[in-house]
Amino acid sequence: FYYAAETPQGKLVLLGDVSGKGLQAAMTVSGILVALRTLDVWDPCHVLSKLNQALVGSAGFVTCCCVLVRDADVLVANAGHPAPYFDCVECAGESGLPLGVSADAAWEVSRHRRPALLNLISDGVVEARNSGGELFGFERALAVSGKPAKEI
Repeated sequence: FYYAAETPQGKLVLLGDVSGKGLQAAMTVSGILVALRTLDVWDPCHVLSKLNQALVGSAGFVTCCCVLVRDADVLVANAGHPAPYFDCVECAGESGLPLGVSADAAWEVSRHRRPALLNLISDGVVEARNSGGELFGFERALAVSGKPAKEI
């Protein structure tokens, strides 16, 4: 799933990967969207904590990268998701537990200068295989991270 919204503090962007398939995964995303619509604080750690509260006790888990893009900088909190790329460089920062795994989970925010180009990916990108069975991989994901979406 992805979510993007203008907030009073900046642009909030989330990319997540829900475990499972079908109706169960769809219901999990519905719960996430309801929780997102009730937010009034946009700090990425707070956002992940609220989503985690909504998911603990449900079946499955969710990896999620939460980014708040502000005028001069970017705040990132990561719940077990592949790191974003900023200007063709993998974003350094801590990756905490996926959402829904533990009620006591906590995440750290990392602050970065605002990049000209921000790319978020899911593990589905790096795990994609060509007709010969070869994985796309992290190196290729990094190599294309600086290209416009139409070229990717």
